[in-house]
Amino acid sequence: MEKLIIESQEQVNDLLVDASLFFKGSIVFNCFVCVPWSITAGGDITAEEGIKAGESITAGGSIKAGWGITAEGSIASERGINAGESILAGANITAGWGVEAGWGILAGRGIAAGGSIKAVGPITAGESILAGAHIMAGWGIEAGESIMAGEGSGIFAGLGVRIGEWKRHAKVSAKTKPANLISGFWAGG
Repeated sequence: MEKLIIESQEQVNDLLVDASLFFKGSIVFNCFVCVPWSITAGGDITAEEGIKAGESITAGGSIKAGWGITAEGSIASERGINAGESILAGANITAGWGVEAGWGILAGRGIAAGGSIKAVGPITAGESILAGAHIMAGWGIEAGESIMAGEGSGIFAGLGVRIGEWKRHAKVSAKTKPANLISGFWAGG
């Protein structure tokens, strides 16, 4: 595996690389970025279009994309993660602040955020979904283990679903019913 290391904040207009990318500072991609391995930055990772990594995406700051963010492994940010479309990870999605997607959020393992977790579409995790504040989904919320919002915060599913489609598209499921489930159709585990 080769490494491309950039020492300072950079703007990248076109990127074709068969290596992992390591940035000591922040990076702005004025394009769609797709790498076969990992993308790591000490600061922010920002893309006008989408971000895709064959392994992981890790930032000491925020991760933002105009389109989607996808990693076969984990997506981790010391601050927030924000995508205009979906956020998809084969393993974990973790953020020190919040996670927000213009469509869905899917993690093969768990989703954890210090702030809110918000999606216009569904939120799904193979393990647990844990937030320091609210969990809000336009569609359903499903976890293989547990769903837990922060103290004094609620879990809201089906915010964009018509009442006639409630049981099908506003479904909330986990091993145990969340104590602070405010909206959504509880489907059990």
